[in-house]
Amino acid sequence: TTLAALERLAEPLNKWGDVTRLYDIEVEKLRAANEADRLVEMALRVAQIYEVQSGDVDSAIARYTTVLSGDDTHRQAIEALDRLYEATERWADLAGILHREVQTADSPDDVLSFQFRLGEVFQARLDDIDGAIGQYREILGAAPEHAPALAALEGLFAEGVRPIVIGEILEPLYRMSEAYDRLIGVHTVQLSHVADPGERLGMMHKIAEIAEERANDHQTALDWELRALLESPRDEQANAQVDRLAQILDQWPLVAQTLADVLETPAFATDSETRVFVGRLLAVIYEAQLGDVGKAEEAYRFVLGADPRDRDSLEALDRLYAENGAHEALAEVLRKRLASVEAEDAKHPDLVDLGYRLGQVYENDLGRPNEAIAAYRRVLDKNDPHHADSITALAGVYTRLRDWPSL
Repeated sequence: TTLAALERLAEPLNKWGDVTRLYDIEVEKLRAANEADRLVEMALRVAQIYEVQSGDVDSAIARYTTVLSGDDTHRQAIEALDRLYEATERWADLAGILHREVQTADSPDDVLSFQFRLGEVFQARLDDIDGAIGQYREILGAAPEHAPALAALEGLFAEGVRPIVIGEILEPLYRMSEAYDRLIGVHTVQLSHVADPGERLGMMHKIAEIAEERANDHQTALDWELRALLESPRDEQANAQVDRLAQILDQWPLVAQTLADVLETPAFATDSETRVFVGRLLAVIYEAQLGDVGKAEEAYRFVLGADPRDRDSLEALDRLYAENGAHEALAEVLRKRLASVEAEDAKHPDLVDLGYRLGQVYENDLGRPNEAIAAYRRVLDKNDPHHADSITALAGVYTRLRDWPSL
């Protein structure tokens, strides 16, 4: 009552300093006497006087803190400290009081509101990015639809801040909301921070799967599988998916260009197995899908440059030259096929047919009977002395040359 009377007198006389000194004395007495209820009441009143009448923010904060020492859930004191810490830019203290408000909030919405403010303080005022992310994570775990927290994480992610951690938070949210373009964006950024080749390949397949099966975007799926090919040209899954998607989209020129890029990549400059594998694929695409015989021939010859005995390429060139009447080139390929097969098995049955065909090209297409004779003689001397076609052909050449002794 006495203090209340002093307050009434202090107003016109502006003697608030005297009033606060008396209140402070009482507060200390109550603290010493451990009278919590009256301490809270008295400290709250003097804190309000310091804040409103005296404008002494530091003293007000100290007295509101005293209130909390007697009642750590006192709403009025907590709200006052929240207000004063923000006004005076005491960000660390504000973070502490916001944390208390999260714990004492009346409703789930209030909890989310305080958590978001706490995240903002961590992020913008205390430069505690991990603390901010932690708050946003908790908010979205409780309320995935909380747009401000989602926007805050997306902003950090876009700036390249903690992409792996934030990506792990965003990924399930985007899946749940079927925001597949954003989900692909998350994985794309995450991929840039992955070094292990196997993990990178798996992530690229994952992105392609999302693009095709979830976003119904076949082109993006193909683009990602082509990226996988650029890094791992012999990967079975990437090759199978590229073949399937290119068929759907009729994107063989893009596939051919990607394979050509692989062959220009320094990482595979000395990898003969990869160069042979990719060269074969490229040749088949040029021939079967694009109908470009000239480039197909170049690709097959490229393979032979890396592996002169590559059977698939030799057989393909044999077929191309025969179909297109390239007789000189056909003779060259037949000679190479003979050498390749003989190196593997000197008694291989294909040697007979290849030798005979070489003789036919020399005889009928190139008009070089002496070389035809050598080819037929090779078949008879080394492979099959009873080969009727070679015997007949050889006899015909001798007859036309009037080489009666040899006949």
